[in-house]
Amino acid sequence: MQTLLEANINSDKTITRTLIDSLVCASGNVQNKLGIAAKASEYVRNSLDEHVIQLILSITNQEQVKLAENVVQDKQHALNAAEHDRHEA
Repeated sequence: MQTLLEANINSDKTITRTLIDSLVCASGNVQNKLGIAAKASEYVRNSLDEHVIQLILSITNQEQVKLAENVVQDKQHALNAAEHDRHEA
């Protein structure tokens, strides 16, 4: 009976040790996956920031082009008016 009890205790210890080892291994895997996810998240954040900057620059460039077009249009109107005044004179 004593031998059977000792065998049972040793078996329980082995099972417990195996479970602990499995949990430690799983914990390490989770930490690795979290590290990978954090790096991916940082990449996405940086990429998004870069795209936002490019969008802002594009909008700024479009606004500058529109401003330049308005200036050219104003100059063209002034030139047309001056030519009209010259023909009238």
